[in-house]
Amino acid sequence: MNRNYLVPVLLASVFALSATVLSGNAVSSASPGDGQKIVVHLSKYTNDLHAAFMAFKLADAMQLQGARVTVLVDLEGVRIADKRNPLEMRWGSNPATLAEVYDTFINGGGKVILCPHCAAAAGVAGNALRDGAMIGVPDEQTIPKLLVEADKILDY
Repeated sequence: MNRNYLVPVLLASVFALSATVLSGNAVSSASPGDGQKIVVHLSKYTNDLHAAFMAFKLADAMQLQGARVTVLVDLEGVRIADKRNPLEMRWGSNPATLAEVYDTFINGGGKVILCPHCAAAAGVAGNALRDGAMIGVPDEQTIPKLLVEADKILDY
């Protein structure tokens, strides 16, 4: 066998293996949710506390994984974003209130967008919104854009 080919083949193998190992480390160091846009759709309020708690708890957990999460509320769900409605209720054995779960999500960088038609029907106006909440703007296509740009949509 000609040894003149052995050195270049060994060097190429070492470089290929190094590139594979380095790229593997770069991928494994990233959070699983990095760069993902996730929408959690919630149409419930006190009519299904389990769904309301799960929507915000899971939204917060995905946010902690590096995802950018927005909770989209419509139907009765818009009442959660109305600061005139108390959120001091609990569900199950969880010691946290719905207010605390909501605030944890918002304080972590989450956003809540309300369906404008549902907000109007429920009497929810901009001056009554909790921190982190906004009413979608029909002319700006806020909600359609949010849904089209989402990588994932979760429905509660």
